[in-house]
Parts: sequence; C-alpha cells; structure tokens
Amino acid sequence: MKKELFYENDFENAEDLSMDGDGEWWVEDSKLYIDDLTSELSGMTVWVRKEMPSDIFIEFNAMTVPPKNAGNINFFFAAKTLDGGFLPDAGFTGRYDQYHEESQLHILTFTGKNDGYKIPGWTRLRRDPGFNLISEDMSRSTEVSVPYKIEIQKLGENIKVWINGEKVHDVDSPNPLGGGCVGFRTWRTKLYFEDIKVYELLNED
Repeated sequence: MKKELFYENDFENAEDLSMDGDGEWWVEDSKLYIDDLTSELSGMTVWVRKEMPSDIFIEFNAMTVPPKNAGNINFFFAAKTLDGGFLPDAGFTGRYDQYHEESQLHILTFTGKNDGYKIPGWTRLRRDPGFNLISEDMSRSTEVSVPYKIEIQKLGENIKVWINGEKVHDVDSPNPLGGGCVGFRTWRTKLYFEDIKVYELLNED
C-alpha cells in the first residue's frame, strides 16, 4: 500500500473552509483557531470544502489553549449527508445531534477532564447516523497547551488512530463508509489545528 498526497493545508488563508455553528474561527500564524466559548449555543464545525477518497491517511496537529474548559479535540471524516450529498453545503446548525440524525460520518473525539461537565477524559471513535460507539480509550485526556499529533488511517473496514505516535484505536467498522469530507470540530473549547495532510491509500502495482 502506498500513500499519495491528496490534500494539504497550512492555514495561510481560509479559502477552502466553511463553518457550521455560532462560535468564532479564523486563521492566524499558519493555524486554524476555533473558539466555541463565544456563543451560548455549543458546538461548531469547520469543514474542508473538498471531498476526500475512501481509503485515506490523515495527519494534523492540535492544541487546546486557555482558558481550560472541555478540552475537546473533535474531528469528522468520511462525512456526507444521508443521501450522499456534500455536507458543508447542507446548512447544518452545528448542533451535534443533527449530525447524528442527518448525516453519515465518523467522529474522533479526544477530551480533557472537567468535573463541571462530568467529563473524565477519553478518546472515542463513533459512527453516524446513530452516534454509534465503535472504540474507546478512557486512559488518556487532553491537557491545555500540550501539542498533539493525530494520525488517522481509514482502509476498507479498518480504522486506526495514533496520538503522539501511540496507537489508541484499531477497529473494524463493517459496511464501511466511502469517501467524504473532513471537518474540524469542538465543543466548549478554544483550540487550534495546524498542518493537515490527507493521503490517498493506493494498491501498489
């Protein structure tokens, strides 16, 4: 299997990005900032407006920044509407439950500890529609101002995730989702993402 670069963004501009939700987002110093602490409504997604292939390897860096809150690093991939449409143009409100009911996608979540929100900290993989949990690791949580390198491989039924070089998910999802969009998501958190690369995975002849 070989990797061929399909998409990259160093966030020098916001040309191919769009948002669902009511918080704030911007690009600055080669980083994509998302601030979900500026709105009473919770949850927002910044989409890459490009459909990715089915078999992919994704890598990006992320860091939550002060003030400490939910510490939520969240990422959507293989995302489409239920009827296979282009999800960034579907006019979603940014509400989490709308994605669970009206889209097909995978969700990677990596959270911090927060007693007020009753969050012990975890990383989970889910699949929509239905918000179905397919893998979880309750042994780790995000920390403010700590950098994380996240890598995701989706190949056929199998999904693998590495955080700072350590494999934390390795799970099969039968009847796999195909190609679709990727989206940066958070909830009750200010954070940034940087240097995303998406590779298509191809069979070597």
